[in-house]
Amino acid sequence: MKTKPEPKSITVDTPCPFHLSDVVSYIDEQLGKLERLQATLPYLRLKNRVEALVSDARYGFMFRSLMVEDTMTDVLGRIFRVPTDGKPITVIDLAAVPSEILDVVISLIARIAYDLAVWSDGQMPMLLVCEEAHRYAPAGDEGKFIPTRQALAQIAKEGRKYGISIGLITQRPSELDATIISQCSTVIAMRLFTDRDHMPADFKPAGETPNFKGLLCFEDLVEQHHADCAWGGFDEGTAAGLCYTSGTTGDPKGVLYSHRSNVLHSMMAAMPDAMNVASRDVVLPVVPMFHANCWGLALTSPMLGAGMVMPGARLDGASIYELLDTYKVSFTAAVPTVWLMLLHDLEKTGHKLPYLNRVVIGGSACPRAVTQAFQDNYGVEVIHAWGMTEMSPLGSLCTLKPEYAELTGEAKLDVQMKQGHPPFGVEMKITDDKGNKLPWDGKTFGRLKVSGPSVARAYFKDDSEILDDEGFFDTGDVATMDPHGYMQITDRSKDVIKSGGEWISSIDLENLAVGHPKVAEAAVIGVQHPKWDERPLLIVVLKKDQKASKDDILEFMQGKIAKWWMPDDVAFVEEIPHTATGKILKTELRERFKSYRLPTAAA
Repeated sequence: MKTKPEPKSITVDTPCPFHLSDVVSYIDEQLGKLERLQATLPYLRLKNRVEALVSDARYGFMFRSLMVEDTMTDVLGRIFRVPTDGKPITVIDLAAVPSEILDVVISLIARIAYDLAVWSDGQMPMLLVCEEAHRYAPAGDEGKFIPTRQALAQIAKEGRKYGISIGLITQRPSELDATIISQCSTVIAMRLFTDRDHMPADFKPAGETPNFKGLLCFEDLVEQHHADCAWGGFDEGTAAGLCYTSGTTGDPKGVLYSHRSNVLHSMMAAMPDAMNVASRDVVLPVVPMFHANCWGLALTSPMLGAGMVMPGARLDGASIYELLDTYKVSFTAAVPTVWLMLLHDLEKTGHKLPYLNRVVIGGSACPRAVTQAFQDNYGVEVIHAWGMTEMSPLGSLCTLKPEYAELTGEAKLDVQMKQGHPPFGVEMKITDDKGNKLPWDGKTFGRLKVSGPSVARAYFKDDSEILDDEGFFDTGDVATMDPHGYMQITDRSKDVIKSGGEWISSIDLENLAVGHPKVAEAAVIGVQHPKWDERPLLIVVLKKDQKASKDDILEFMQGKIAKWWMPDDVAFVEEIPHTATGKILKTELRERFKSYRLPTAAA
């Protein structure tokens, strides 16, 4: 068998083994024969695509000499926890799976789980839990997720004979396939907050079926109790809620909030120099509940008597605008990704925001272009905020103190790019790696540490110490503090790019790149460099139907940052992975581009 064919043997009708380097060489050879620049474009596009595939870590296994590294036993053992080794739960995150293959992936997982149960003859009891089940087992005959529906239906119908059960979790039970539910006598978990009129028509109330307990309607449960109920009867330190960190730089960790810390945090958030929410406000907390109680708004808004609009699952720009306009929302909060989609929709439709007064933007650094668009084009005040699950979560908000209140234009935007000052109840300090305090001069950056009554003392079911000798928690962020107490995140300590002994802020580069009129979203990671240790790689998602080259993007950034901060390369992608809370998933990007070779690496 030939392993290095002559270029002339590579044809559609005579496939044979080949090295991708041969393909690139063949393309280069053909390029050398072309005289017109226009004729070279298809070849250049093909060459760039091949080189991108080779550099993509996801396909690395295809290009290594050793083609098979894992046996099927190893793969199944890792997925299905055989043996369990004290960790019986596997969570498969499908957020980054392309929609085109989502049906294939889920149906394959379900079929393998069923086949494994059959093979074990019931000796491996298993529960397959499907969150957002209405997506994968929808009612009706619209042709969506047919293979997945068939695989789930097989488990629901026959799985109990072999020890495999199915659990369905959904917020839209009326959209579930009724046949699958009727055959599923194992575990069904549904979150319902609705009245009887909106319950699924095919189900009877609890207690009216012999084998199936039916569905409990939230409003029915509430009506069983008198409105004038006594609250309390427990210590203020009693656990009130459990949230997990998003895991952008490591494994998620549990943070258990007490009633006391939640009340104190709600009072902090309501202050005029914080969120400044009042009973006359209508609040749209786009940020989800599991993101530290939607940044505390789930508690602060009811405490003040403010109206609340819950957004549901559709967070695209058009849907968010409809909620803002229909319910006359005056205050809202979410991560930058949501507001980028809204601004794109507003730009396309020409709609305005007549009722919206304030928008809190956090979760990741807010691009300057987003703040400017809200304030200049729509008259909406932007409050740049920062916090952590470990802080309940508010740590700082960029409302303007007297020292900055008179600023306008670019000078005002310069301040608003900072994450702001801590509210009453939060203390901050920045230190070097040895724990020595650093000055608040707006230039010296160090490790950001915080303390306060709503800051966690430990992680859930983890006895390790997380506070220093003064009771401060190391946030893992690198930041500066100015003389007026305004904090600015330079980067996550794990995301900062260490180049030639100096630090480059990925956040500043991302915010600058998003300011390009054709860029929808951007992320920056450090890529290994033989001379400088790391150099920045800019990863870009372009707006729909827009085209831009590497040179276009870098030319836009030229002169706005230090020359040695300029990214060494630009990679264009269809989408950037995010966590469930909307943050850019840098760990996945680093894994995907770990074999990426910068064009300057050979310089």
